[in-house]
Amino acid sequence: MRILTLAEFYPPVIGGLEKHAQRLTHELKRRGHDVAVATLSVPGEPTHGDDDGVPVTRVDGWRRALNRFYEDGGRGFHPTAPDPGLQKQLAKIIHEFDPDVVHVHGWILYSALTRRRSDEHAVVATMHDFGLPCPKRNYLHHEQELCSGPGPVKCFTCAVPHYGLIKGVGLTTGLKISSRLHARADRFVAVSSAVRNAVVESGANRDVPVEVVPNFFDPAGAVGAVGAARPDCVPATGDYVLFVGALNEFKGVHLLNEIWRDRAIETPLVLLGNPRADTPAESDLAPNVSMVLNVAHRDVMAAFANCTLAVSPSLGPDACPTTALEAMALGKAVVGTDIGGIPDLVLDHKTGIVVPPRDAGALGDAITHLLAAPAITDQYGAAGRDHSTGFTVEAVAQRLESTYARASARRRNNGVEPAAPVVSSNPKSAIAAPALTPSP
Repeated sequence: MRILTLAEFYPPVIGGLEKHAQRLTHELKRRGHDVAVATLSVPGEPTHGDDDGVPVTRVDGWRRALNRFYEDGGRGFHPTAPDPGLQKQLAKIIHEFDPDVVHVHGWILYSALTRRRSDEHAVVATMHDFGLPCPKRNYLHHEQELCSGPGPVKCFTCAVPHYGLIKGVGLTTGLKISSRLHARADRFVAVSSAVRNAVVESGANRDVPVEVVPNFFDPAGAVGAVGAARPDCVPATGDYVLFVGALNEFKGVHLLNEIWRDRAIETPLVLLGNPRADTPAESDLAPNVSMVLNVAHRDVMAAFANCTLAVSPSLGPDACPTTALEAMALGKAVVGTDIGGIPDLVLDHKTGIVVPPRDAGALGDAITHLLAAPAITDQYGAAGRDHSTGFTVEAVAQRLESTYARASARRRNNGVEPAAPVVSSNPKSAIAAPALTPSP
């Protein structure tokens, strides 16, 4: 197949979605597909580039006028409405590359769905978050409770305090108007059942099929971390509990800190991740809690390999935290919360323990229980390693090949779902995945 990856941003821009798009694109290339990338321009990067054999084209449009409304003016994401300037450039790229499938990541989808009905390429859109029904992307109503579904007044009153008046009104209005374009997609891919359910229950998919294909981890990174020495960001010896992710309240960092303070847990808690506006100050950390910012991924994987237990205590619907997969791939039990995509990844009392979100008592009990029961923790870790094999980039790419085939068949059938299952005919789809054990 000829596959065009269309992402809001792409490396060297750093972020979870960007790394996902890059790894998937390279895996598809490895599997014999003809691939290319189109993405938004960023300062200092050329219009035409090459990413290890993958052609990358960076484009821009009228969105530049909105840069002053973003925290990082050089990285203003695509708005929730089509960008006429971007549409023209994307149409030229699609005409020249002539893809079978355009795989879209992010709100740049709205500049890709204004295609002509005669266009033969299928459009597959991966929803990495709740951005299809929610202008804030997190599906939390006023940052407190899981949203019951979008509504005009409801979304305005929730988005404006989050973004400010101009940006909040603009994104909410754009999402409402642009939702009519959703029917022009051929398939939506949700990274978890929580995202799928929110989209379907809100009606945002406009009768377009939605299937769950989870995030993935790179098994090569796990292989390289097995037996690795402890990095400088963790204690030199002894047990420790590890959290990796955005260092904010949404991810449960403040709750963990309270648990360590209230229970005086002797095992160190290590927080690794990127700072946010509400990241705790060093002076506010409880005893035995340390925080290290912007750690290289190689060191993060080594930290997972040497930890006693991993935690994923999100307070809100975290769509599909890849860090939980990475911990399990390295044989670590995970304590997570029963919200968002976490229950899709962590199997309760099999690969870890799943507790209600925002419940400090249940979360603290689960952590202290596993710290006091190393045999059970090791058992859950071994089960997690086996479970993680279904979430490698190779396994997920193979599932997406079938998704592309079904989307293309639906496009050929003028929007009608094919009666019989459609599977990929890619002759290289059986390339073996690397084992999650050290190389000899």
